[in-house]
Amino acid sequence: MMDQARSLAAMDYRREIHHMELSDSLQALLLRKQKALRVNEFLKRLAQDESLAEAGGKQDRPTMAEWLHRAEYPVKKEMVYDYAKRRYVPVHTKPTVNLAELVTLILEKEGSACTAEDLIGHVLEGGSVDEFSKRYLQNNSY
Repeated sequence: MMDQARSLAAMDYRREIHHMELSDSLQALLLRKQKALRVNEFLKRLAQDESLAEAGGKQDRPTMAEWLHRAEYPVKKEMVYDYAKRRYVPVHTKPTVNLAELVTLILEKEGSACTAEDLIGHVLEGGSVDEFSKRYLQNNSY
């Protein structure tokens, strides 16, 4: 009788752990979805931001390579283990760039303590990139 009670208690415990794991997974999924929706809304508002309209033409705007150089972005080459060669070798795909990290580095180079999240919050609250620049950057040469 005692063994049966312990067995039932153990089953209940495992069920509870499984339920908690599912709950954690659902919370993580919900957080990722909320973040994706926030970024999508930010990008929509950037597209509508008149302060980013082409005033001087494309030749006045820095290229992605220039932004990466200006920010001193650490372009990382991915490595994978090649079992035939028995060592790590570089992946032959283009490296990825974390745009939030890049924006934060650019803001830092411009003398701001703000992050990409601060810029996203400002734009989502109805502000423009130009207003953000004037308010938070010492050197407005973005």
